[in-house]
This record gives sequence, structure tokens and C-alpha cells, in this order.
Amino acid sequence: MRVLSILALAAALGCGGGSARALPPAPQGLTAKPELEAVLLQWSGVPDSISYVVYTSIAVSPIANGKVSFVSATGADSYLLLESGLTSGVAYHFAVSAVNDNGRGPLSAEASATPQ
Repeated sequence: MRVLSILALAAALGCGGGSARALPPAPQGLTAKPELEAVLLQWSGVPDSISYVVYTSIAVSPIANGKVSFVSATGADSYLLLESGLTSGVAYHFAVSAVNDNGRGPLSAEASATPQ
């Protein structure tokens, strides 16, 4: 498992320089499944990503102003994240962006769920 380094964190926050290599594309297939005071997120991995930034918000737009979580990339075809500590009965909206050595790519399509 790769460890999120200071450089990866800087890239995730959009800081620092980059080379001619492109930013990663948006992750595909984001789903959100409600659980007890939590939501289980799943999405497809993006090749050459070093990490993912997961946005959680109760406001649909702008979702990037919500809570931010970082997930280390492991080269897997898909990723699971249990976003816990959520309030039951409140709709939450999620989006994910992939990070490579050049920075953070665009957001995935949003997925929503209401924890039980």
C-alpha cells in the first residue's frame, strides 16, 4: 500500500509544479450505499493515481466546500470507503477526484445517499 506523502498531499491540494504529464481523469462509477450512520462508497480506480480525494457534503453545490478525506491509491481496480459518523436521515452528497504527480484531476459524477 502506498503512503500518502507530503508531495502527494501538496498535489491533492493543487499546490506545486508539474511536468508535461496530464492530470488524471475523473474516477468513474461512484456509488453510495446507505448504512447505519454511514455511507459505503465505491468507485473505479484510475491508472497512475497516487491517491484520491473524497468530498462529503450535505449541500449539492459546491460539493468541494464539504468535508475532505484522503485515500491512498493501491493500484486496485476499485475502491471502497466507509464514510462513518454521519447523521441518520440526512442526505449526503459525495464526489471523488484522483491525484497523480501533477495534481488533482476533475471531480467524478456525484452520488448521494441518506444514512439509516
